[in-house]
Amino acid sequence: VSFLTNEKYVSMINKRMQYQKFIALAASIRGPEFYARKIVNAMLRLAALAFRTIFPHDNGEDVKGEVVFSDSRNFKLLDKYIKGPERFEHLLQHASGSYLAQRKIIARTTYGDLDLAPIIENFENQTQLKFAS
Repeated sequence: VSFLTNEKYVSMINKRMQYQKFIALAASIRGPEFYARKIVNAMLRLAALAFRTIFPHDNGEDVKGEVVFSDSRNFKLLDKYIKGPERFEHLLQHASGSYLAQRKIIARTTYGDLDLAPIIENFENQTQLKFAS
């Protein structure tokens, strides 16, 4: 009983009660649709995980060939490599030598022992991509 009369303990209880009232008010404002949506999303996520556990992705066929590196911004040139059967790695323009070496190491680790070939075709009129801000 003496513990309940302690002023610090009473203020802690009051703060906790105010917090619980705030949580109840927030839950009532959100409404049942919010919680129904959360339950449905959680069930869909669980169903997707169960499906992928039972039916995992195929590893696919191993593509042998070369890894094509390019730092070009000409989308007409790059489109055929991105959509083609070759492995394609896009590099930063004017990148340092250590960056390029690291990217080649990552490509060898990822794709295995493949030939690393740069794109040597150069168009005179390269279209620069412009992004709307």
